[in-house]
Amino acid sequence: MGEYTIEFNHNVDFETAVTDSGCYWANTKIIPRESLPRYIPSHGMLEDNKRCRLVSFSRTTGTWEIKKRLKDMNLRSATLLELLAFAAKYPNEQQEGSPIIALDGYYDHRGFHRVPYLEKSWDQLLLDFCYGTPIGGWDKCCRFLVVEMKGKS
Repeated sequence: MGEYTIEFNHNVDFETAVTDSGCYWANTKIIPRESLPRYIPSHGMLEDNKRCRLVSFSRTTGTWEIKKRLKDMNLRSATLLELLAFAAKYPNEQQEGSPIIALDGYYDHRGFHRVPYLEKSWDQLLLDFCYGTPIGGWDKCCRFLVVEMKGKS
């Protein structure tokens, strides 16, 4: 489990964050860019020089179990802006091919809970949203971008 540092432009709008990340918006039919707010709420979580990790689990695991295990490790799931900042700074991390998921980056669109993830397709880094927790949980190949909780080390 490697450690990474990400930084923020606190006033960045969503379009700029996507552009800076180098990601291609993969599924504009499900969530058109126009449907997202211009500024994505940070929920008070944005700080400079955050320490992040990619974690995975050895079996298929549900969202609530993942969040409980992260809390026990003094970690929390990344937000959408943290995921985009990670993609901008570490574009080669996605070379492994398994998706990188930001469980706290969810976006509710037309009554559906969507969770953002990064995925490599051919030579392109994609940003896409899936429908909440997949039936049966998250596959063991998934990696989750997590952040050290404020005030913890």
